[in-house]
Amino acid sequence: MIYPRFRLYTRFLQYLQAFVYILGFRRYRGTRQTLEQTLAADLQREVVVFNQCRVGIYHVLNELIRRTGRQEVLMSPYTLFDVVNMVIAAGGIPRFIDVDGESLHPGLGSFSKALRKKKNVVAALVTHYHQAAPDLAGIHALLKKSGIPLLEDCAIAFGGSYRGSKLGAIGEYSFFSFGRMKNVSTFFGGAVASRDSSMIEHLEQVDAGYPSITRMQIFKALIYSLIIETITHPITWTLFFHHFFAYGYKNQVRWIEFLIRPDKDIALKTELPDSYKLRISDVQCAMILRGLKREKSDRLKRVALARLYSEQLGGLEGIVVPCEPVLESDPMLEFPVLAEDRDQLFLRLQSAGIDCRKYYYRDCASLPAFQQYAAPCPRVRELEDSLIMLSVYPGYPIRRARRAARIIRESHRAKA
Repeated sequence: MIYPRFRLYTRFLQYLQAFVYILGFRRYRGTRQTLEQTLAADLQREVVVFNQCRVGIYHVLNELIRRTGRQEVLMSPYTLFDVVNMVIAAGGIPRFIDVDGESLHPGLGSFSKALRKKKNVVAALVTHYHQAAPDLAGIHALLKKSGIPLLEDCAIAFGGSYRGSKLGAIGEYSFFSFGRMKNVSTFFGGAVASRDSSMIEHLEQVDAGYPSITRMQIFKALIYSLIIETITHPITWTLFFHHFFAYGYKNQVRWIEFLIRPDKDIALKTELPDSYKLRISDVQCAMILRGLKREKSDRLKRVALARLYSEQLGGLEGIVVPCEPVLESDPMLEFPVLAEDRDQLFLRLQSAGIDCRKYYYRDCASLPAFQQYAAPCPRVRELEDSLIMLSVYPGYPIRRARRAARIIRESHRAKA
């Protein structure tokens, strides 16, 4: 049996909730308030839920820029391109910072250097990549000394912790995603957490002015999710879809590779698109609440596989494991590996029946769409060319993880 690189975290009862709502049998009234209260209690912050995480980023930055008159946002260019768009649409100027060494994150030194050069900084946006940013405490202290708020992007880090504190409970503002591909998922969904009561009140007023997502939109999203579930079921994946995509990778069939990229249409956005201006529905909140019950158990299963990879792949020539050590508190949605021969290794794993992926984040500092904000970030370019992601989702067999590690070890010698 060949297992896909990912499976959706949505379960049968969550799909059933959506069906019941679409058919009008239940409205799930009050679940939005319950979800906000649940997240607030966990984070010790006030919380507002949105239909998308990126919309929360836009509104927080837009208000901070209005309050301060400053515009520059320090951030890594290794992120979803639409996060950069939210900075620009909010009236901000993205100032890209390169990552440090073999890390996936910019370090304290990079932020310190950037602050010395920039005098118009409104905020710093730190994205947690599968682990907490290693220098988070130092970066936060530096920013507080400069009077600059820390914004935590926890879109792929929900449930994780840093030195005993929940990710998202450290910075002045934090953002979470509950989208289709996340570990706590609905079709769309996000949240903003903060102790800034005036900001929370502003966000509530903005969100209240949006129309609710319709039953038809939820129905279309449901059908799309069920299509993904069908494609990524181990039986259908083994019989057909793995071979289809493996053929596309091997023969560089662009349209096949294009099918599975989530960032297909990269373009500059100077305004918040109307399609983003939607209010999350009560059934989405109900689905998120149900998913929260499994967050810890799912995370521990991912951590167990991540630790296996970490133990098996450390100390190999041409291989870097950037997430070491793997902690029980790490969100670890996937396990990142840096490989000098990434493209060859990718095809080797695919041909052996190990589905994996090259990560979809890009060096936004070098994208033509953001040419006016371009900045040299050579380490991020190296990340883009060398990062490969191994599967750790609940249900991924440990024997497949061992096989993937063995294939990598067989093609890379131990360091002398």
